[in-house]
Amino acid sequence: MNQEQPSQYQQSQKYLFPTTFIFLIFLNLFFSSIIRYNQYFYIPNKFIFNLPLNIFSITLIVLFTTYGFWQFKFIKTYPIISGLVLGGAWSNLIERYIFGNVADYLPLILSHINLADIQ
Repeated sequence: MNQEQPSQYQQSQKYLFPTTFIFLIFLNLFFSSIIRYNQYFYIPNKFIFNLPLNIFSITLIVLFTTYGFWQFKFIKTYPIISGLVLGGAWSNLIERYIFGNVADYLPLILSHINLADIQ
C-alpha cells in the first residue's frame, strides 16, 4: 500500500484542460468572430510541381510539423506554447479546407490582412 506521490508536473497538468476550457469560454463571451474573405491581400491558387498550391502547402506543413516535433528543442522545452501555435496552425488549415475561409476571433485593428489567408 505504498503509493507514490504525484510529481509537481503531474499536479499542474491535472487542471490544464479545465482551465483552458474555461479560458476559451471567457474569450468567446468577449470577442466576436470576424470572417474575412480576402479583403486586402490575396494570392490566387496556382500550381506548383503540377499540384494545387493548397495540397503542396498542406504537405509542407505536415512535414515541417512532424520534423519539428521530433527535432526542435523549443517544442520539447515549451510544449504548451508550441502546442498552442501548432494547434492554431492546424485549426486554420482545417477551417480553410472545410469552410474556405478563416475566422478571426480576436479583431486586431492594426492589421489589414490575416496571415492565415495568405495561400
